[in-house]
Amino acid sequence: MATDRGGDCDVLVLGGGFAGVTAARECAKAGLRTVLLEARDRLGGRTHTTQWNGAVTEMGGTWVHWTQPHVWAEIERYGAALEETPPALQLSLRRGDGDLAPVDLGRYLAKILGAIAEYMGASRFMFPRPYRPFDTGLPEQHDRVTAADPLARIADPLVRDFVDAFVATCVANRSREAAWVEMVRPYALAGHDYFAHVEALGRYCFRDGTRALLDAMVADGKPEVRLGAAGEEIGARAAISTLPLNVLRDVAWEPALDERKLEASAQRHAGASTKVHVLIEGEQRVSCLAPSDSALNSLLTTHVAHGRTHLVGFGPSAELLDVGDAKQVERAVRELLPDARVLDSTSWDWNADAYARGTWCALRPGQYSRHLAALQRPAGRVFFASADWANGWRGNIDGAIEQGLAAAREVRALLA
Repeated sequence: MATDRGGDCDVLVLGGGFAGVTAARECAKAGLRTVLLEARDRLGGRTHTTQWNGAVTEMGGTWVHWTQPHVWAEIERYGAALEETPPALQLSLRRGDGDLAPVDLGRYLAKILGAIAEYMGASRFMFPRPYRPFDTGLPEQHDRVTAADPLARIADPLVRDFVDAFVATCVANRSREAAWVEMVRPYALAGHDYFAHVEALGRYCFRDGTRALLDAMVADGKPEVRLGAAGEEIGARAAISTLPLNVLRDVAWEPALDERKLEASAQRHAGASTKVHVLIEGEQRVSCLAPSDSALNSLLTTHVAHGRTHLVGFGPSAELLDVGDAKQVERAVRELLPDARVLDSTSWDWNADAYARGTWCALRPGQYSRHLAALQRPAGRVFFASADWANGWRGNIDGAIEQGLAAAREVRALLA
């Protein structure tokens, strides 16, 4: 309960992911009595660091990049150690017709880069200042275009399948389920450069896991943290909800939320991918791709050691791959690596997780223009912060930190 009469604390933060931890740290360091409530028994939200087969393993959000200013500032602030995902020595593509072959970059690189540039359109005009998404009004005008629509303009079938696989991986679903502007925006954020975009999605990660940065942030701010805290009643002068978009409709809000918030939550965003970690026999540094309707759209090496390879794969939907079924996982891996001998696999089903109900956010066609601004607006003394409606790197750790900083700034101004 948020009221100007005060209560048990000054600020109540709901949710212990990066947005919540950021907001709680900022409020606590400003001298406000801050309580951080997390329904799970851990912090992290849709990031989740574990140990698996002797290696730090991220079940959710993983990669960061220097083009992501908010998370990079935190990395520098706390001296968080990073490591690099090894570059692939072999790139292969499973075509829509089932054919699997190495991609000859000497022959196809120029075509791929040209197709990506054409696909992204006039990104510099649409997002000249990509952290100010409403500046030009152009994204709203193109909001009904799906991420699959511009693929039809790519004449070469191999290049079209390659770009489709890249897009499906980025939007965490089949390309047709997400809005095209959700691809143009991160491309602009990465400097309108394909290679920087790819690096931002899969090169640098935390050596000791995302949890290491979270721990540093909590230790710095020292908010009161309550885990497993679902159902508690606490009075506060202001509240910050960091609940994901897909979960908003599951909460009884009083007074009721803006109907556009609830409408967007009922629709759900497009992010519904599967993520699976796989251990195979032998040492391979590979990057494999497959178009939208494949069980896995991408499969890449993350670690190689002691005669074994740790891979991570992303698929568009649980309908196409049950990550808890070892036989389905092995079949999906062999569609991309036919000779692979799968030794073990693990995953976390974010779509079935009651506190997530989906993976990273990519907005559906029409949601940018109708819902984004409404999702960002406060409701009285309740503020809303989530990577799902970030101005910049939506769906990423950077977007969560951006939103946590913004909400804390608004709360401090209100309570001043």
